[in-house]
Amino acid sequence: MNSFTGMVLFVYAVVLYLKYRPKSQDSRVLCVITALMGFMALPAGSANWKVQLIEIGLQMLVGFCCFVQLRRENRIRIRRRAAMKHVHRSGSELPRRIKTCA
Repeated sequence: MNSFTGMVLFVYAVVLYLKYRPKSQDSRVLCVITALMGFMALPAGSANWKVQLIEIGLQMLVGFCCFVQLRRENRIRIRRRAAMKHVHRSGSELPRRIKTCA
């Protein structure tokens, strides 16, 4: 059971990394932590079912945090790109005020 959840978490982290392509260092570190958590669960032996339940819960929490952070960073990137596209699309310059002497 532990090796299965570890493999799922590792593959999940790799898929998130490839899909969202994190740019910030915090997002990359969180992705690496998620992948390492999944990788380190592979050689871990099976333990008491209570310990495994806690471990699975923590794996799910880290996977969810990774997803939220990468999605948030991606949404911010999309909004910035759309805002810059909107500015460039207008094509007209802002009217300049004529300076006059008073």
